[in-house]
Amino acid sequence: MRHFWQFEFLCIVDVIGYVLAGPIANQVLIARWFHRRRGQAMGYAYLGLGLGGVTAPMLVNFLVRNLGWRHSLELLGAAILLVLVPIGFWVTRSSRVISQPFPRHWRGATADRPIPPS
Repeated sequence: MRHFWQFEFLCIVDVIGYVLAGPIANQVLIARWFHRRRGQAMGYAYLGLGLGGVTAPMLVNFLVRNLGWRHSLELLGAAILLVLVPIGFWVTRSSRVISQPFPRHWRGATADRPIPPS
């Protein structure tokens, strides 16, 4: 980078990527896929995020020491494009069929006819 605007542009791209693939998107996907044991599924998802945060710097350090920083970035970029992007499209395009989005006693409830007490 030679100019400050390039750094600012990369920061904006980073924020957009975090918003699109960050915790909120993960929680929505998990909520759509898991009805029972949703908390356990979110726990595993965030465990994976934590483990990735621990192992990624060690992997990058190993690659930079053995391949150099340019080849390391090329290899990581290729891995992201070839592995993670297709998996991301596959997971977000597929959705489980929700047979009953609301509990039975909510059906037909309107302002005139409220939900009966259970």
